[in-house]
Amino acid sequence: MEPRALLKTRYRVKLADKPDADHWSGGPPTHRGATCPACKIPLLLLWDIDCKDTRFPPRTFGPLTRLPLYFCWGCVGDLAYQIVDPHHIRIHLGERRDGPNFPYDPYPEAFERRGLVLLEGVPDEILRIGRNLAARWEEDGDGDDEAPIPTPTPDEQIILNEFFGHPVTLPRCFFHHQLGGPGGHHGAEEVFDCPNPACAGGFVDRLRGRKRRMRFLAGVLNDPWGGLPLVEPADDETRRYWNYFVSVQYHICDCCWTVLGCNRAS
Repeated sequence: MEPRALLKTRYRVKLADKPDADHWSGGPPTHRGATCPACKIPLLLLWDIDCKDTRFPPRTFGPLTRLPLYFCWGCVGDLAYQIVDPHHIRIHLGERRDGPNFPYDPYPEAFERRGLVLLEGVPDEILRIGRNLAARWEEDGDGDDEAPIPTPTPDEQIILNEFFGHPVTLPRCFFHHQLGGPGGHHGAEEVFDCPNPACAGGFVDRLRGRKRRMRFLAGVLNDPWGGLPLVEPADDETRRYWNYFVSVQYHICDCCWTVLGCNRAS
């Protein structure tokens, strides 16, 4: 069983000189209550999404005008918070962890605020490379999981790196920043019940006596050279390669607008 997506369309998210419909990455926290209950430090704002983007179906985000995606990399515990109004969030306490214990020093108090662009669809050239890699894998190993993994040509590698926004070192692991669509990263396949104790759910939830199931929302990668150095700084060691397998996966309750951010990668 996999979580249903809040947005059916899967958008690939990248930095842009100008934001796409006023979407942003980074910046200081903008809501009252945006303090980690374990570390007692301000939460990190990863993305700030414009819910009124005309590409989103009407009422997708209910009464929300903006959607802040917060996390704390001081304690790296699951973070659940309800968006009460445009200026206030309410944190729902979960498992407590010690902190802050930052992965590197000095760790930023806030990430640089930069514009985001949401891109829809996959270029034909990327699909062609994917088909070629699959065909070579099938030809070399008859589809056996133990067969050697085919590697892209140098020209294909350049195209893949540009599309996904990071070095594609494992051709079968195609991850990128995403908003909407089915989860494509480790941890996105989990199904969560809404952690808000006051959430009554919908009619079917009440009829079945269960909590509201959360919808998959977004996956944000560790991206030091893209303005989000979650676990690695932007330095000489990470200029070519960094651990993009680390990510924060976001799920949302479409009844009470509680957001859950969780790190499941390593």
